[in-house]
Amino acid sequence: MRQWKGRFIGGEPENADDYITRLKRLLAEPHTRLYFDTSFLMWLAKAGEPARAQFFHWQKSVGKTRFHVPLWAAHEFFKHRLKKTVRAEFTADVKAFDKAAVSLYEKLRLSCSDELFGFKNSGAMFLDEYRRTIQPLRGMLQLAQQSEQFENSVNAVSSFIDDCLLSGPLDEIILNVDFDERVRNRGVIPPAFRDAHKRERRADGQNDEEQGAGDNSFGDLVFWREVLRHAASVRATTVIILTADRKNDWFENQHGDKGLTETVRRLVQKPRPVPAPHPLLKREAFDKGVSDFVLLDPMYCGVLLETGGQEYKNFVIAALETQLPKLPGKPSAARSWATRFGAAATLLGGNAGERDEDGGGESDGLLLDEKELDSAVLQLDCLKPSTPIGKPAKELLATLANSNVAMRGQILKGLDWRALQEWEPNALIALGRSVLRMAETGDSAATDFLSDLRDLAPVLSEYVRENVYFGALGALYYADDLTFRPPSNSPVALSLLDLVTMPEVQHAATALGDTLTAAPLLYRPGSGKAPLTIQVVAKPSADNKSKSDLQAVKLADTNLITTLQDEVPHQFTHILGNPSEPFDIEVGTLLELVARYHRLPRQLIEVNVDVDEQVRVPPYAGIELDI
Repeated sequence: MRQWKGRFIGGEPENADDYITRLKRLLAEPHTRLYFDTSFLMWLAKAGEPARAQFFHWQKSVGKTRFHVPLWAAHEFFKHRLKKTVRAEFTADVKAFDKAAVSLYEKLRLSCSDELFGFKNSGAMFLDEYRRTIQPLRGMLQLAQQSEQFENSVNAVSSFIDDCLLSGPLDEIILNVDFDERVRNRGVIPPAFRDAHKRERRADGQNDEEQGAGDNSFGDLVFWREVLRHAASVRATTVIILTADRKNDWFENQHGDKGLTETVRRLVQKPRPVPAPHPLLKREAFDKGVSDFVLLDPMYCGVLLETGGQEYKNFVIAALETQLPKLPGKPSAARSWATRFGAAATLLGGNAGERDEDGGGESDGLLLDEKELDSAVLQLDCLKPSTPIGKPAKELLATLANSNVAMRGQILKGLDWRALQEWEPNALIALGRSVLRMAETGDSAATDFLSDLRDLAPVLSEYVRENVYFGALGALYYADDLTFRPPSNSPVALSLLDLVTMPEVQHAATALGDTLTAAPLLYRPGSGKAPLTIQVVAKPSADNKSKSDLQAVKLADTNLITTLQDEVPHQFTHILGNPSEPFDIEVGTLLELVARYHRLPRQLIEVNVDVDEQVRVPPYAGIELDI
């Protein structure tokens, strides 16, 4: 008999980098087998198709025949499929968000005033910003609840389960499981002792029929038995269980930060500790012939796949970027948000944020030494990638272009806005252009950088913000060869256009607008703050019960949409993720889409109907490109 030589309860937490290195080594070995817990399968069913497809691609690269779904995990997934758990949980989360958003607005509406934020018109501006941000989100989430993605995802994972399902008689797996479960629960022996409470329901006098789904107190134990039985039959030396749970009847360290390294902290805002199996599970697996027993959750699977580069980008984002960005830590930095509101308030005739008592107007202390802007450098030719730039900027931009998602995030978040004053204008313009290109591909780090540019603009150096903004805004309208770009569905466009009427970027907006006088645009940068009056045309439905039927969305005499768009990529059903046809949508959400495609500043839009009103969209309606 083999002798146990490892540390049983005295081992130190494994270093995260060592854990990933060990995983790579074990995955390359032919006698490693991987088994899916139900929780990981459910996580895959909730993930979007791009992330799930990349995971399946990785699975094939490792060796599809070495991945297995135990019968018990498939059984539990099937129960969730029947109960439509994935859709039900999403719907519950949306309802919770909607309830919280409505409740908060009710309370804010009561207490919101200029005194609350400290400058004229700030109360009204905040409420307007809240509505303008929340209403499209509510509309999109309402639409998402109708999506077929939930059933499609569950079906895709169900097919995957069928392909990887373990064979073998069920009766051998559950033989005497009731006795085994009682002993383990009384002795707090893993796995499944955390599910002991599920068995207690039968002691309350409930019968099987009343409980419906059964107590399932022994599910983890049956799963564990099946994994060890199969591993022994194929002489597996390593067993890796993919699970999204963190219960202490499986994990030794479900809490804390033991073993975390800078690599993981850089990738994940709130990382979990390195997965360490319960020592009794490791010992039991060893006694069955398994030398290495490893637990792998979605987060650390994301850390692992992140080392594979761009081909796993979508999975990495889904697994790792699960937290909202941190708010500015210093009160002075937070005031920059109020400063932007103050600048925006000038649109309504109010005053910009008050200047500091020392007259410096430096509300967040970011940049004290202003470098003078020469607006003459804001030339169209500067947008060409071939424009010469200094070595430091050239090296940084090259690194950005060749880095993975996590590294780009680290670089962009670590950029010192003050230090950017040392860059030449062409380099700052190139930075803006390059980040815009990344953001349009969905790169979250680039999107965050441009959002920071928008939100911090009032307290950034004029020299820095105008040059970077010229590069980013210019790239929105011009391709790298300086040909005019057609409209796109880029959300980042709205972040840039939120600033386009502000005095902080007037030189950049005007310089760019002067190059676009002949372009087919409904709004040209630098053309002022005149309202964009949009008319939504809808007629009552034939049955007088459904929402009014959308017919047109017009700006002056230009129709921004068409009800007969024959190009599928520009149909609303495609843009919004193939909802049921026809479908209902809030006017505010529709206007957000129109603003994206036609590059219209949201703050200038005025509409003839309530943005909360819903209209019914025809099945072939879409964006009108011919303007």
